[in-house]
Amino acid sequence: MRFTRPKTLSLMVEGGNDYMVSVKANQGKLYHPIETSVRYRQPRPTASTPCERQHGRQEQRFVVSIATTARLCNNRVRGHWSIENRLHWPKDVVLHEDDTYGRNPNALLKASLLRSITIDLIRLNGFKSVTSALRELANQVETIFRLLQ
Repeated sequence: MRFTRPKTLSLMVEGGNDYMVSVKANQGKLYHPIETSVRYRQPRPTASTPCERQHGRQEQRFVVSIATTARLCNNRVRGHWSIENRLHWPKDVVLHEDDTYGRNPNALLKASLLRSITIDLIRLNGFKSVTSALRELANQVETIFRLLQ
């Protein structure tokens, strides 16, 4: 989970839900005890702390509520980031959803739904990149209407 608020995490834990939360070094009160615990603990044979560098960042540690294998844990993380990269990122960055302001929650919800439908239509019509599809379809009204059929 990205940017999990403490209150949201508390509700998840109190509700008995499982969770997986990233912990960064700048979250000192949480990170340092975890780092100390992991450093001096004997790892289980299936445990793994993969270290990756992507987009100028290094990712290494997670807090997980369930006992699982490193492979299953990594698959769950990859599954989450697949959703993030294929839906949330295009909505936020390409279609500027985070820049949308308004007072009417129904209008904001409908605008978000239209963005999701746009991404779905673009992908269903063979475009791999939302950005390139928007460039290619700019001012192509007839083509856009054909995509809707």
